[in-house]
Amino acid sequence: GVLGFKVLGGLKVKTEVHYIKDTTHRISSEDGTMKKSSVKVELGDADVGDEFLVGVYIDPIHGTFVFNTTAGQSKCPHENNTNPVELPSISVLKAADSIVEVDKPMVFDLEIANLGYGDSSFVLFHEVLDNPDGLLINTFKSDTRTWLLPSTYHGGKATKTTVTLSRGPKLNIYNPVRIYLQSKCGFEWENGDAIDEAVLFNKVVVNEDGALSKSIEFTEPCPEVQWSSASTLGKYKKFFINKDTAETLSVTLQNPSTIPLDKKVTLTSVGLEYRKVSEGFKDWNAGRQNNDKIINFKNNA
Repeated sequence: GVLGFKVLGGLKVKTEVHYIKDTTHRISSEDGTMKKSSVKVELGDADVGDEFLVGVYIDPIHGTFVFNTTAGQSKCPHENNTNPVELPSISVLKAADSIVEVDKPMVFDLEIANLGYGDSSFVLFHEVLDNPDGLLINTFKSDTRTWLLPSTYHGGKATKTTVTLSRGPKLNIYNPVRIYLQSKCGFEWENGDAIDEAVLFNKVVVNEDGALSKSIEFTEPCPEVQWSSASTLGKYKKFFINKDTAETLSVTLQNPSTIPLDKKVTLTSVGLEYRKVSEGFKDWNAGRQNNDKIINFKNNA
């Protein structure tokens, strides 16, 4: 019958330095003769902090070594049967407000952490190809985007950081932004799987089919309006009422923009409020039309 693998021994390797072991083994053949050989085993790994517990076996047919990693910790890439040194985590602690004017930054508070078994360096970044419309993205608190994150498994704490988004040169609406946290060596050598992502957006719309549509949207500021220069309000910024004046006052508003007010999607109303010029009257009253409805110039300007 076929013989099973014979155990030669176990090696525990800390890979800051290469591990070298001299060993002698014997193999019995079917005719009862013995074969003896001496070999030198050298194990190594370039990543500081990696540790391996390796079982070493002898193939009974070919007489070659068989290595089986049974425990330890590793990174870049993470090896099977070991604990990951790097396990990045990124999440949004506080999203930006749903209404952010076009000339203001959109601010997101993030939390980043290493849930792995050892301290390590990570890179916070976004893909340029995911941003064809030129949204301005700032993911850094300082001049570097590299973060040394302690292991939360060994008592390390998560780190808080801020990402700001600013309007690009053309658009007010953009696709959601993906921010990545990846192992530094994996980012530089593209050979690691230690990566996590967070999706940033400030608008959510429920479509007719019930699906959610997410986006980054900057809001146009409220348009400027002016009193007609020919009116009393335009000249004096106030009006007078006495027993000789009419019960109603004609008010004319000018819209200096080329876009009609009723076409401004984000504009809800343009009203008129007034109060008596007296220390005893501090509350403002809404201006009303002849039919007693509150004035909304958006529908008439």
